[in-house]
Amino acid sequence: MTDGRLGYEDSAGKRGQRELNQINRIAMDDEPALSDAERAYVNRKWEAAADGYEKALAGTRREWVKAWIAPRLVESAENSHRFGAAVAGYLELVRTNPVRAETNVPTVLENDRKPLDDAVVAVNAAMSDSQLNAHQRQCLMSFLLDIQRGRHDQAGVDRVMDQMLRSGNAGAARAGVRRKLDEVSKALEKEDWKAAVELIKTNDEIFRDPRDQAEAMYFLADAGSGLAGESSEPAVWKDAAIAYMRVVAHFKDVQGAPFVAASLLKTGTIEERLGDERGARRIYEQVATQFADGPAGATAKAKLARLQKK
Repeated sequence: MTDGRLGYEDSAGKRGQRELNQINRIAMDDEPALSDAERAYVNRKWEAAADGYEKALAGTRREWVKAWIAPRLVESAENSHRFGAAVAGYLELVRTNPVRAETNVPTVLENDRKPLDDAVVAVNAAMSDSQLNAHQRQCLMSFLLDIQRGRHDQAGVDRVMDQMLRSGNAGAARAGVRRKLDEVSKALEKEDWKAAVELIKTNDEIFRDPRDQAEAMYFLADAGSGLAGESSEPAVWKDAAIAYMRVVAHFKDVQGAPFVAASLLKTGTIEERLGDERGARRIYEQVATQFADGPAGATAKAKLARLQKK
């Protein structure tokens, strides 16, 4: 089987070729398990097909047969809700055709822990193969990440993400940054200000995109504001305002001005707290003008109206 064609020779010595997408099923005298599975497959008897393909995969030495079986085993196992068989098919598909594997990833179900535990062992065993190329490893790591998420194993998710980041996988790196920023956001929601600060400072090297940097700096300002608490010390709140204005200074000229409007509004609120209503009004006017068409502009106009009424 090469270049999308199956070459064959019959008992009379006649040779031929057939396009793979034109083949409905294959029957071979010396591959009875494959022949049985193929019959079940074309008749949509998914359970029998999955059984047959698993037997054929375990029993054949022909590489082209393994490559033929792999996607059909995944499909049959998915339709018969047999995750272990789907994993076996997917691992073989990654080995023989990683491009096709990207669009044939088994669905990870969270309601049965044992098959997921077994899948972790199987995928890790497959990843120990030193002959795998970068594309194959990427497929396996992405699948393992899905499995660990299905198991709700955060430590396992973190281990896989670390592997993906070290591999230079751009998609994984992006996901890793998003994960850390989400962790910071959750810490802020819990009012765990110190944890939020620590998360940002210990991961600052991964925030390379300007928007990620802006978000991290904004969260850092939020944490500082939270740490200020109910302090009556003007110096404490001036520091909090300066933290927000750093976001404005660094990112006001970046496309989209990420987190600039929110930082200005927070700064205006602090100015009001410090009794500087004139300074707050200037900031709200800036937001109302610069971000007139967005929600921040509407908020600034409402604050201006309140100050005017006062």
